[in-house]
Amino acid sequence: MRHSWQIALSLAWASGCLSPVSADAEDLQTAVSKLPPPQNLSAKSLVALEYCIGVGMGDWLPPITLHGEGKVLLYSVMTHEFGFMMQMLVEIRDDGSQRSISLRAEKAWRQKMETLIQSCL
Repeated sequence: MRHSWQIALSLAWASGCLSPVSADAEDLQTAVSKLPPPQNLSAKSLVALEYCIGVGMGDWLPPITLHGEGKVLLYSVMTHEFGFMMQMLVEIRDDGSQRSISLRAEKAWRQKMETLIQSCL
């Protein structure tokens, strides 16, 4: 009998396969450079936002976290026959009195991620 997390991972993989894959593979640096301007602001700490968003992302795919000076990058990838396909990318920047949050996600994940981020603000 499969565990519920195995079923959830299988469903996440299947829904990711339905989203269009770009013919040009992007590396992480390129994906980060294409992040849109921040869509959300929060007074919560950088650590609190990182934890909330990271745990939420982990319900679907394991998040990868990179820490920089005054910013955190959270992203998840799926493997496929041609390599890796980035599914979701979130950058949280510490702007002093508030944190700004940018999101870039494949179509299949965008609404889920927007809802998750709103719940963490």
